[in-house]
Amino acid sequence: MQSSFRSLPGSYVRVALCLSLLGIVGAAFADPEVPESPQSAQSPECAAFYIDIPSAGNRIANLMMGSVVGKAAWMDQLKALMARGAEPPMTRLVVAGESEDVTRKAVQSALDTFKQQRLSHLTLTVVGKAPKMQGLQSTAEQSGITFRAVPPEPSAASPASRADAYLQGVCD
Repeated sequence: MQSSFRSLPGSYVRVALCLSLLGIVGAAFADPEVPESPQSAQSPECAAFYIDIPSAGNRIANLMMGSVVGKAAWMDQLKALMARGAEPPMTRLVVAGESEDVTRKAVQSALDTFKQQRLSHLTLTVVGKAPKMQGLQSTAEQSGITFRAVPPEPSAASPASRADAYLQGVCD
């Protein structure tokens, strides 16, 4: 019995594979929700900000995005908000996102930027399960940052609802 399947030349297979990978990598590099500006709450003694870390939408793309997160456009906002912690008033920064892995990698990348600086006027709250966020605490504390990991709020599914949920009472 003869097979109706015809094999493709190797060059066609390589092109198809490259195009498939390019689609996945493109999703990982894209900034699907580059925030216009972070949500904030201000008082004379405290400035509180929320930044939502976008995800690529699926596990594989999130893994790829996590490996290049330091190059994302929204990382500049995260680093700028963290840099505010070098001087008074106290800055409270809450970081969350759809993917805890991408959020953790983004915060780690930002913390690595400030290894030689003291950010003693920064309280950094990262939303995620404690075991995943544990490694961030020692890195943050080396720069003088007060670090907290809080569990995700199940009702906070969108960036706006996450901002509302996590910014409440931050400056109290």
